[in-house]
Amino acid sequence: MATDHPEGPYMWRHGLLFHKRKVIILDDKSLRTRLLHEMHDTKTRGHSGILRTFKKLGQQFYWLGIDVSIS
Repeated sequence: MATDHPEGPYMWRHGLLFHKRKVIILDDKSLRTRLLHEMHDTKTRGHSGILRTFKKLGQQFYWLGIDVSIS
């Protein structure tokens, strides 16, 4: 568990679970959808294609199947 080994690759900070500096997004479809929207559909980041969206999202976040969610 992350709290048992704070020196490991997982850690809790400000109520968020991190793995190698990426926020782990658990099974929350609504949150995942909002993150995808922010990285792809907004005026400041919008419509940059699958690969660029994946790279931007993957720099900060991780969830199982993230690649499938983007494509």
